[in-house]
Amino acid sequence: WLEIYQSLANRGQWMANHWPHVGPLLANHWADVGQTLAKATQRADEGVLFDDLKQIGDQDGSNTGGLFRSNVDGQKFYVKAPDTELAAKVEVLSSKLYQAAGVRVANVNFINLTGKIGNRDVSGRLGVTSAIEEIEDVGTSQMGALSGAKDGFAADAWLANWDVVGNG
Repeated sequence: WLEIYQSLANRGQWMANHWPHVGPLLANHWADVGQTLAKATQRADEGVLFDDLKQIGDQDGSNTGGLFRSNVDGQKFYVKAPDTELAAKVEVLSSKLYQAAGVRVANVNFINLTGKIGNRDVSGRLGVTSAIEEIEDVGTSQMGALSGAKDGFAADAWLANWDVVGNG
């Protein structure tokens, strides 16, 4: 992550030097993104602990995952075990980039997996977690009419997010 942060900082500095009118703004933006990524990385060590969670629901998507409840405070989380560490990092990065673009998305963080999700042992893998918010589930035909549903279109296109209208 340090390499990614340094790369973002260097890119921002290059922009500041070559585009004097917008470069300083972009340099600050990339520095902020890099700092956000560094904080997200710390979450695996300082945040939600897998051993403090109890699985209460099954997988909902294509990745190994499940709904969990914290034994500490009762908070619900969805925890996923992507197939690779890179996939976990991309998922957290995508969430942070959406947030940097001003789009309201789940706050996705890392979690060190130390047990099973369902009957699959995921010990030693880097997972991702997001706190559950109770919201009304709507079908894809209703999504376009929701207030703010189209506000994130530019970010969806930028990040090539096809799942924005449902997976599959």
